[in-house]
Amino acid sequence: MSVWNPRLLDASLAEIDPLMAGVLSEEATRQRDAISLLAPSMLTPLSVRQALSSLFNDLDAEGYAGRWQDEDLHELNQFREVYAQRGPRKYNPSGPFAEYVELLAACRLAHLFSSGTSLTPEDLNVNVQPVSGSSANIAILRALLEPGDALLSLSVASGGHLSHGARFHYSGSTYRVSHYEFSICGTLDLEVLETRIRELQPKVVIVGGSSYPRALNWRSVRELLDSFDNPPLLFADVAHFAGLIATGCYPNPVPFADVVSMVGYKTLGGPRIGVIITRNEVIARRVDRALFPGIQSAPIMGAIAALAVAAQLAGTDAFRSLIESSLRNARVLGESLKQRDLELEFGGTDTHMLLLRLRAPTPPIVSFLESAGILTNSNMLPGDAKPSEAHGIRIGTIGVTQRHLTEQAANELGSLIADVIARASNGHTTLDLDYCRRQVQCFSQQQLYSPEIFLPGYC
Repeated sequence: MSVWNPRLLDASLAEIDPLMAGVLSEEATRQRDAISLLAPSMLTPLSVRQALSSLFNDLDAEGYAGRWQDEDLHELNQFREVYAQRGPRKYNPSGPFAEYVELLAACRLAHLFSSGTSLTPEDLNVNVQPVSGSSANIAILRALLEPGDALLSLSVASGGHLSHGARFHYSGSTYRVSHYEFSICGTLDLEVLETRIRELQPKVVIVGGSSYPRALNWRSVRELLDSFDNPPLLFADVAHFAGLIATGCYPNPVPFADVVSMVGYKTLGGPRIGVIITRNEVIARRVDRALFPGIQSAPIMGAIAALAVAAQLAGTDAFRSLIESSLRNARVLGESLKQRDLELEFGGTDTHMLLLRLRAPTPPIVSFLESAGILTNSNMLPGDAKPSEAHGIRIGTIGVTQRHLTEQAANELGSLIADVIARASNGHTTLDLDYCRRQVQCFSQQQLYSPEIFLPGYC
């Protein structure tokens, strides 16, 4: 009869599960040789990965650690003494260090997202427990609305997110959802938004989405909503732009929105969890209760620790340089694609994100791009009826900029992408695919840095 051997706690992945170890090695090779232009994707730094897979991941830290504003987080030993005197705040006591890390993550994010505004970090209530961006959005809607209440959000085809009221999502089946569109020139038309609000009288208006590459004027939206006798609440979803906001490269909604949601990954370089920020104490309490115990129980403490590390990195000059370079690369790449007669939706970009509009449906073209080693995604655009008939390709530049893509190389990359799309659109053959694979792999090897996380067996 076999018995548990505690030495298995120290056994490597290759020893325990060689099949999975092989899968991870193959994935490392795939990412190394590919050109990842996935807009919601960037490489996670080793420091963040170490926190994510740390011993914090073993803790069932159900409950909240309290308000970071009420604690002195400068000295860990002092916090430990306070914890010893007052006892745990969580339902499942997880020790002083887990509580400290949760408060530290909230504190660091409050400093990041109040920077450059008239707000102080102490003005912000930050919840770092949502297990995803969608969970954060569901908690916010539960906190602000009753079932059947009116909700106004950007349509999916114009760049909105499924969790903003898609009919098959929880949000769409629970609330009375209507949508607004962008203007023909690809901007947020405040007159149209005003008309929709007067028609529908929503309690909440969601601004923000997953595939809109232009900057938003949050002050103008706030002023519009405040012009109503009974102003709807402004819910800003900036999941794709959190890293840009943290570095001052995208307008900050925090001073203007009633509540803001974002995620730790995409452009912030952290773990795949959500974040909720509000200046309103009442909303903060309602959000906290809506999240826990409303829709989830124990948070992922390893991810919260990783979020704290990501926030530390996001406050550095090096991270700001990364974001600024990503935006420049996006503009150069966009110009290169336009020179090859490819159309940019919304007239271009103010961010790291580009939307291409093709004449033919894009799912098979995106599949060819992936087979060739260029990772993008098919995306619905205004006028598209369903995903299978989407005419958009969404592109992001942060992942390749992390791998040291230069502006000159971004210009060359535009030509490469255009060539692959042309072959994919013109009855490609096996020879076409083999040629494209060689070209992509050559570009990746010559123009992109390969970090150690791509090495076989690295962990």
